[in-house]
Amino acid sequence: MAWAQSHGIGHVLTPPGRPMQNGDIGSFNGKFRDKHLNEHWFESLDEARRAAVAWRQDYNRVRARSSLPQVQPRATSV
Repeated sequence: MAWAQSHGIGHVLTPPGRPMQNGDIGSFNGKFRDKHLNEHWFESLDEARRAAVAWRQDYNRVRARSSLPQVQPRATSV
Protein backbone atom coordinates (compact mmCIF):
# COMPACT_ATOMS: atom_id res chain seq x y z
CA MET A 1 0.00 0.00 0.00
CA ALA A 2 2.92 2.35 0.64
CA TRP A 3 3.96 2.18 -3.03
CA ALA A 4 0.45 2.99 -4.19
CA GLN A 5 0.12 5.88 -1.76
CA SER A 6 3.51 7.30 -2.76
CA HIS A 7 2.31 7.30 -6.39
CA GLY A 8 -1.01 8.98 -5.59
CA ILE A 9 -3.09 5.82 -6.03
CA GLY A 10 -6.00 5.43 -3.65
CA HIS A 11 -7.46 2.12 -2.52
CA VAL A 12 -11.11 1.23 -2.74
CA LEU A 13 -11.71 -1.99 -0.90
CA THR A 14 -14.35 -4.46 -1.99
CA PRO A 15 -16.46 -5.79 0.88
CA PRO A 16 -15.60 -9.38 1.83
CA GLY A 17 -17.61 -11.92 -0.10
CA ARG A 18 -18.46 -9.45 -2.89
CA PRO A 19 -15.94 -10.19 -5.69
CA MET A 20 -18.54 -9.34 -8.35
CA GLN A 21 -18.10 -5.68 -7.41
CA ASN A 22 -14.58 -5.77 -8.83
CA GLY A 23 -14.76 -8.12 -11.80
CA ASP A 24 -11.78 -6.67 -13.70
CA ILE A 25 -9.23 -7.40 -11.01
CA GLY A 26 -10.88 -10.71 -10.15
CA SER A 27 -10.56 -11.78 -13.76
CA PHE A 28 -6.94 -10.63 -13.93
CA ASN A 29 -6.02 -12.36 -10.67
CA GLY A 30 -7.58 -15.62 -11.87
CA LYS A 31 -5.70 -15.51 -15.17
CA PHE A 32 -2.45 -14.61 -13.42
CA ARG A 33 -2.83 -17.50 -10.99
CA ASP A 34 -3.94 -20.04 -13.62
CA LYS A 35 -1.59 -19.08 -16.44
CA HIS A 36 1.48 -18.09 -14.45
CA LEU A 37 1.70 -18.97 -10.77
CA ASN A 38 0.25 -22.48 -11.05
CA GLU A 39 2.48 -23.38 -14.03
CA HIS A 40 5.89 -22.54 -12.57
CA TRP A 41 8.08 -23.54 -9.67
CA PHE A 42 10.17 -20.58 -8.51
CA GLU A 43 13.48 -21.01 -6.74
CA SER A 44 13.40 -17.52 -5.21
CA LEU A 45 11.19 -14.49 -4.74
CA ASP A 46 13.43 -12.54 -7.12
CA GLU A 47 12.92 -15.17 -9.85
CA ALA A 48 9.14 -15.03 -9.30
CA ARG A 49 9.17 -11.24 -9.56
CA ARG A 50 11.17 -11.28 -12.82
CA ALA A 51 8.83 -13.88 -14.29
CA ALA A 52 5.78 -11.86 -13.19
CA VAL A 53 7.11 -8.75 -14.96
CA ALA A 54 7.62 -10.73 -18.18
CA TRP A 55 4.15 -12.29 -17.90
CA ARG A 56 2.53 -8.89 -17.27
CA GLN A 57 4.27 -7.38 -20.29
CA ASP A 58 2.98 -10.22 -22.46
CA TYR A 59 -0.51 -9.89 -20.93
CA ASN A 60 -0.61 -6.13 -21.59
CA ARG A 61 1.17 -5.91 -24.94
CA VAL A 62 0.92 -9.18 -26.86
CA ARG A 63 -2.01 -11.29 -25.72
CA ALA A 64 -4.58 -8.51 -25.45
CA ARG A 65 -3.78 -7.07 -28.89
CA SER A 66 -4.25 -10.42 -30.58
CA SER A 67 -8.00 -10.28 -30.02
CA LEU A 68 -8.46 -6.52 -30.58
CA PRO A 69 -6.04 -5.35 -33.27
CA GLN A 70 -4.66 -1.85 -32.74
CA VAL A 71 -6.55 -1.35 -29.47
CA GLN A 72 -4.29 -0.49 -26.55
CA PRO A 73 -5.34 -2.47 -23.45
CA ARG A 74 -5.49 -0.94 -20.00
CA ALA A 75 -2.22 -1.46 -18.19
CA THR A 76 -2.19 -3.66 -15.14
CA SER A 77 0.46 -4.03 -12.50
CA VAL A 78 1.45 -7.01 -10.48
